[in-house]
Amino acid sequence: MAIFVRRYRPSDLAAVDRFTTAAYGHPMNPGMESRLAAGARNAFVAEHDGTAAGFVMATDYGGVAYVASMGVDPAYQRLGIARAMMTRLVEQLERAGVTGMLLDATGSGAPLYESFGFAGTDRTLVYERQPRSAAPVAPPPISAEDLTRAETIDREICGCDRGAVLRAFADEPGAFLILHEHGYAIAREHTLGPWVARSPDAARALLHEALGAGPALRRIFIPECNRAALQLAESSGFVRARSLRHMERGPSPFQRTLIFGQASLGHG
Repeated sequence: MAIFVRRYRPSDLAAVDRFTTAAYGHPMNPGMESRLAAGARNAFVAEHDGTAAGFVMATDYGGVAYVASMGVDPAYQRLGIARAMMTRLVEQLERAGVTGMLLDATGSGAPLYESFGFAGTDRTLVYERQPRSAAPVAPPPISAEDLTRAETIDREICGCDRGAVLRAFADEPGAFLILHEHGYAIAREHTLGPWVARSPDAARALLHEALGAGPALRRIFIPECNRAALQLAESSGFVRARSLRHMERGPSPFQRTLIFGQASLGHG
């Protein structure tokens, strides 16, 4: 048996889609290809005897990184592939000066991450609802000025620069931005997030406007420590679907009590 971990290549896209579908139960989200191209230095594929068998990546926000998309082909599980990929990824991030690493883990994946020094600090709850059939109110196009203001709010709340990710989300088909003085929310595909605000009142206003403009929205990833976010989601018809362990290795600048909806399970 030979396991070789190398950097992701564009020709790996179909295999990565297969791994992530097996791991998460759905195909890659739209926009994943462009995010892979932008963050390829922190994206790795594991080969088993020359055959692509696993994938992992991380988004580096400068000093802190979010680990995502860990997936191993079911035919090659329990062979040490996930451990080999995490070893390579952690070494890469440490060389780049990353001191804080974060992720959201399933129950089966958590023991592996614990062996790399990650510790559970919270839970991330997936909330879902049945989408509504009402016609959406077309939101205005996302202006460069509004996106810059959202990036500023995000940087203050998350303590790092996620601008590249926000811009990538804003470019996805159908994406729209709700911006208020004390927070913002980006909606894309069926997901509301990132959704961050400095107060529950600001978050409530953002949620109301986002659901009015996007009645097909049906998923939010909410930090369990943000009780106000849970109440807002439940009062709008969302119900808890599943739970993951939020794990950290090293310092994290994220103010999770001000994050009402994560960008995703792989971006925080």
